[in-house]
Amino acid sequence: MSFLAPLFLAGAAVIAVPLYLHLLRRRTRREVPFGSLLFLRQTPPRFDSRRRLEHLALLALRCLVVAALALAFARPFFGRQMPAISSGGGERWVVLVDASASMRQGWDRARDEAARILRGRAPADRVAVFTFDGRPRPLLTFEDWEGLPIDRRSAEAEARLAARGPGWGSTDLGRALVAAADAIEDDRTALGGRAGPGRSKILLVSDLARGSRLEMAEAWPPGLELVTAPVQAAPGNAGLAALASIDADGEGDGAVRVRVTNSEDAKTDQFVVAAAGKSQEITVPAGQSRAVSLPVAIGRQGLVVELRGDGQAFDDRVHVAPPLAVDARVLYVGGDEALYFVSRAFPRTPLRNVDVVVRRPGDADIAAEAGQAHLIVVTAPLGGGVEGLRPALARGRTVVMAPAVAADVGRLAGSLSVRDPEGDRYATITEVDTTHPALAPFADPRFSDFGKVRFWKRRQMESSAVRVVARFDDGSSAWLAVPVERGQLFLMASALTPVESQLVLSSKFVPLLHALLETSAGIESGRSQYFVGDAVALPKGKVEHPDTPGVYTVEGRTFAVNVPPAESLTTPLPPETFERFAGTRVDAGPQPPAAIRRAHDERLEAEQALRRPLLAGLLALLVFETWFASRRREVAA
Repeated sequence: MSFLAPLFLAGAAVIAVPLYLHLLRRRTRREVPFGSLLFLRQTPPRFDSRRRLEHLALLALRCLVVAALALAFARPFFGRQMPAISSGGGERWVVLVDASASMRQGWDRARDEAARILRGRAPADRVAVFTFDGRPRPLLTFEDWEGLPIDRRSAEAEARLAARGPGWGSTDLGRALVAAADAIEDDRTALGGRAGPGRSKILLVSDLARGSRLEMAEAWPPGLELVTAPVQAAPGNAGLAALASIDADGEGDGAVRVRVTNSEDAKTDQFVVAAAGKSQEITVPAGQSRAVSLPVAIGRQGLVVELRGDGQAFDDRVHVAPPLAVDARVLYVGGDEALYFVSRAFPRTPLRNVDVVVRRPGDADIAAEAGQAHLIVVTAPLGGGVEGLRPALARGRTVVMAPAVAADVGRLAGSLSVRDPEGDRYATITEVDTTHPALAPFADPRFSDFGKVRFWKRRQMESSAVRVVARFDDGSSAWLAVPVERGQLFLMASALTPVESQLVLSSKFVPLLHALLETSAGIESGRSQYFVGDAVALPKGKVEHPDTPGVYTVEGRTFAVNVPPAESLTTPLPPETFERFAGTRVDAGPQPPAAIRRAHDERLEAEQALRRPLLAGLLALLVFETWFASRRREVAA
């Protein structure tokens, strides 16, 4: 038997008290009747020590009570050998380190906190390390951790973390948590039948800023614990964001408009906005925002606007590029049912003038118009006239066919099986390939959900040599991208009418057509302001994802990239935000062997709970001792 608090066993020495009391004579052995004591002085009796013990049974009861009390406070338990440390023991950890733009002010503290946690992992633990901003990036996988020598694991993780550093992107906390949960589940699956770690935890090192997005982590797996290690940044932050500029051609005497946002815990409300040698003072109370217009022109190389007076500098610069006015031409071939929705999708704006040219399937000038169009939308069978689209495809244009017609596609790109599906159940798009340039705008989780768009009528398109860019919930193809020479056919399973689908009535339709227009070869977008991590559509179908703020010129096009405005919201999230997760505590760090042994003993003592029967027996002994002592006095009397 072992004891969790063995010092309480010293309390057994109190047994000497009943022994002393039993040896102490408190009265004479026998009372002797005597005459009147009226004239004698009263004196207390003198106690004499006994030479031998009496009432041994009562003495034993009292000594047993004291011993049982000391034993109960010592918290006894039956010891058990600790499980040996092996590859099947320990815990499974995913360490998530926030590397977004807002962490540039507290990166050193975050790195030190992550290093402290990594050094505290036991040899049997399986650990993976991720950094994240708008998307998670693995630094050290579970396999990498297992493949390293035990004494080199934490050092290697720290070295990789130091080499990565913080970026300039937004904080998508929800996506990072989902990626960590998926990594844990994948590791469980990879181990298969082998014994793996018992508990799984995600440790989050972040400033937990209010600008973090948590939408993707709505459903949390049961049994998975989240442990947070907050990195407190300096209170107060003001951010700068660009608004639309009225300098349309990049050379006139226009103005630059920016918005200054002050955090709720701000320490100051006085700032200066400056650009190109001009400045303007502005007062922005805590928790509010103000727009500022500076009378400066945007040159062809762009412009930098600065915010002065703020304590955190990572979001105090905004890059502004001259807006690009674009003239584009869209050829529509089909009936009137879909024409209304296609034409309404291309309104004329100061930065984009899209001319929609309408032709019917039998018109003779379709080939001539197709040669001048940037995007071609076909909503009716063309028959032999489809050959007039081939020169446009050769020039790198995109042809949208909605719905796809097997005969037309066959003349341009080979065989394609198209047939109506069985049954009348509606379908929804559940899988979208956002790596395709035309679908890149839907990569953001806020815009990627097509689940509310129902398709009432659809064709089943089958081909082994094309790229499926969207699928229905039953696995069938919704959209296909078929390369033809330098261009592509974008095939849809449903027509662009409300009778067949809700796509034309949804918020997805307009950005989809504009993305198709922008990625069609040779077309340039009028948009000139982007955020770090955005997909920038370029001529000839190229897509860039800039990861640093600045003004870029690529393929003859100039555009600006800035820090996402949400990163300026550095006020910490309220604690109740994480209530749906398993925990919000901070990891205890390194555990020495003595602490591990102590935790093992505490678990055994709690499981066995020997104190309870001891305390119950002690209470029974006290009751019996009281009754037994009273009986002894009655007999003596």
